This record gives sequence, structure tokens and C-alpha cells, in this order.
Amino acid sequence: MSSLNITLHISNAEMDEKDSVKKRKSRIETEKKILDAALSVFSEVGFDAASIQTIATRADVNSALINRYFGSKSELLKAIITQGCEGNFSDYACSAAAITLEDEIFRFFASEIKVDFEHYEFLRLVFVRATLDPEIESVLSSVHPTDGREDLARCLKTFQKSGDIAPDVNLMELSLILNIYALGFGTMIHLQPKLEQSLMIERARLSAKLFADGLKVAAEEPRKTL
Repeated sequence: MSSLNITLHISNAEMDEKDSVKKRKSRIETEKKILDAALSVFSEVGFDAASIQTIATRADVNSALINRYFGSKSELLKAIITQGCEGNFSDYACSAAAITLEDEIFRFFASEIKVDFEHYEFLRLVFVRATLDPEIESVLSSVHPTDGREDLARCLKTFQKSGDIAPDVNLMELSLILNIYALGFGTMIHLQPKLEQSLMIERARLSAKLFADGLKVAAEEPRKTL
């Protein structure tokens, strides 16, 4: 093969690769437009009332393209959940500034409340559908981040060492209990849309105090179970 043919062969391969990258980028951008439009339409009219055509119009794409990329409304919702839960929404992390157990628990509750308000539309849609559709619940369970609970358990270890939490308390189980309690704040927010964030923060502070006080009492009178 001559050097000219080799050069042409390499150039064609490079062009094919560039075209492939361009097509992948275009598809990713189009899928994002569709998912954003679907979330918007689902939130406005509800999952059942939403139509593929309405979503296509909102995304400015052909409805056939949505069917080709996703197949159905249910698959669209699954993709929204997967994309939305890829990262951990919560900005909670251990902080040296939290000098008391109450402060640490409050910081965790407050970070979860912040998430509920900042991602209100997404979370309302997802959790409502999860209560109605076991398949959606399964998808949510498989992708829902747990980093917040693990971070909290690591933070609580400091307070267990200092004696604020009994040594026989399983910190992962405790962090799970606190996480479930935090989900209760989210439930209130979604059931009562007019709730002010400041009111929920006040409730979080009171709840944190109750948990911290209870854990301290248990630490002073150790029990075999939490």
C-alpha cells in the first residue's frame, strides 16, 4: 500500500470517528431535551394525563424519536429517575464545626429539607409514582443514593467515642432511622406545598434536639438494643 493510500485510509478513519462522536453528542443532547420536557409535562399534568405527543412538542422533537429512544412513558420516567439520582442531591458532609450531637443531626435534617425544596418537582413526581407502581419503586430503590447515610454514620462515630451515643448502638442502623425520619419532612413538604422552608427548618431543629437528648439518656443507661 502506497503512503498516499495509507494517508487517505487514516484520514477516512479519523472522519468516521469524528462523525461518530458528533452523533453520540447529538443524541445525548436530544435525550436530555426529551427528559427535561417529560419531567416538566409530568409535573404539570400528571403522569397518566401526559402524552408522548405533548412531550415531543415541548422538547421540539418528533414523537417517533421519543419512542425510538425510550419506547414508552414508563421507560421515560425510569430514565428520569436514573438520571436524577445519578448524583447525591444532598450536600451533607461531616463538619468539624458541628460541636454537639444535636448540631450534627440538625445539619443532616436541614440538608435533606433543602433537597426537598430545591428538587421539588422531580421528587414529588418520583415518589408519587413509586407508591403506585412497584416497578418504579424498584427502579428508585436500585439507584437512590445512600452516601448521606454513610457520611452520617461516620460523623456519629465521633459522638459515640465521646460518650454521647452508647457504644453498643449500631451507627448504620441509627443513620437509617434518622434518614427515614428525614424522609418524613419530605412527605410533609409534598403533601402541603405551601409549607415554608423556614418552618421545616424549625421543626428539624426541635427534632434534632429530641433525638440527641434521647441518645444521651440511652448512653448514660446503656441498653442492649437501640
